[in-house]
Amino acid sequence: MKYLRALLLIAFCVGFPLLAGASSSDDPYYLYQAGNWFAGRGDLNLETQTSYGTRDTRLLGPNALEQSLCLRVAGTDWLSLEAWGGAAIPTSSRTAAEGAVKQDYTYSADLYARLLKQDGQYLNLALGLGYRNDFNETSIPRVHLNVDRSWGRFDMALSTLAEIPVSVSKATPNGQPALKYDDVDWVVSYAASYEVADWVRIGGEAEIDDMEGFWETDEAEGGAKLDIGPTARFAITKAFHARVNVGAVVPVTVNSPTSVAGLTAPPSRVGVLGCVAFGYDF
Repeated sequence: MKYLRALLLIAFCVGFPLLAGASSSDDPYYLYQAGNWFAGRGDLNLETQTSYGTRDTRLLGPNALEQSLCLRVAGTDWLSLEAWGGAAIPTSSRTAAEGAVKQDYTYSADLYARLLKQDGQYLNLALGLGYRNDFNETSIPRVHLNVDRSWGRFDMALSTLAEIPVSVSKATPNGQPALKYDDVDWVVSYAASYEVADWVRIGGEAEIDDMEGFWETDEAEGGAKLDIGPTARFAITKAFHARVNVGAVVPVTVNSPTSVAGLTAPPSRVGVLGCVAFGYDF
């Protein structure tokens, strides 16, 4: 774990000397919409994120932080690659060492292909195929679909994500009962924003996590949740940007949780999530 944190810190610091040679580009506006990074926005983007109360870190408890690093590479205007790694930093009594999860890091990689482009087909449509390894060492293939469009200064995006857990580890921390994942985890999200000035864009993001909670009696994380709140993007320099989102986590359904070790009752209270990201274009 200490090596992963060191790697994240080194990669973050190395980006600063490269800023002088970076070119101007339009970065992704939102924190929870994926698949909109292609050539024309720069060949490479490096971004560090600090998250609180996110969908993954809830496995560690309500007060966990997650520090992550995301690398986006695009050589053409129709194909891009996104690699991501995150380390959970528990701030409550439920820690990985005490058996809440098997490991305190997670990682993913996704390949995106743009099927439609706004210039010729009215809107942008991207399909992504990827893989994630979660905090319980579970392998999760996944599929993204993202639709977005801009009208001058106004922008909207709609995306869906389906995750299919496979190779679920049979061993459980501290003798907990065997964990049961959903056959498919389904997330739908929407975002919109307006460019108030050349350096700032203000909007909002809404996401429904674990939609299978609407029709399943048991749901791995305890039920469907609505994550909603304001979002903003700031262009600090031509190559350096910051993105911020703060929102409420509102339970929509109450289901029996099956994949969170040590959790016997679903979370039923409104929570808080937040994420801040700093990115560089090369």
